[in-house]
Amino acid sequence: SAIRLGNCYGDHEAEALYYTLDVRPENALVFIHYAIVLENALHGTDDNPEFIIRSKNMKAYKVQLKEKYSFLQGGTLECVLMENPFDESQHPEWKRPALVVVPGGGYAHASKREAQPVSNAFLARGFQCFILNYLNRPEGVRYPEQFLELSCAVDYVKKHAEELCVNEKEVFVVGFSAGGHLTANLATLYHEASALTGVELNNKPKAVGLS
Repeated sequence: SAIRLGNCYGDHEAEALYYTLDVRPENALVFIHYAIVLENALHGTDDNPEFIIRSKNMKAYKVQLKEKYSFLQGGTLECVLMENPFDESQHPEWKRPALVVVPGGGYAHASKREAQPVSNAFLARGFQCFILNYLNRPEGVRYPEQFLELSCAVDYVKKHAEELCVNEKEVFVVGFSAGGHLTANLATLYHEASALTGVELNNKPKAVGLS
């Protein structure tokens, strides 16, 4: 069986994304199938639309930010990645935009409903997605630790853009509640992260969304 994630891509195609429930735990690999519905009106076909099925792979794994940035106390970046959805033979230079999702929770916890559902929705619309699980008060940390973790998350995505199939010039951030506070601070104070850490960070997002 499969779960439909959504649809988009192109003015003349309606593309639905599905992933099977057969997840391989050893490598967190999920098989993706694209069903491209070609519009009858454009092709003059009968009442039954034409379907073209392509197989794609999705990888889901976690990056421990402290292992990449020694000045951090923690923070985990969940990566939800899909192969390049475009026809690589025709457009090998095309990469996907990236979205870093920052859930809320009043700096006491990370809200699950503001994480994976948001990531799935944007994944279905062509984004490579990353969920930041930042440390909170119960872990004994205080601001600006969370701000620095978000800064490093954006920096990580940009510096690994090639392997992540990401356009490094199109890294977006969306935040909810406390995550919105962090996202707003990143949008206006991104330059302060390098001053606080003494490390040059490429952490300026293309744009942000606040909720």
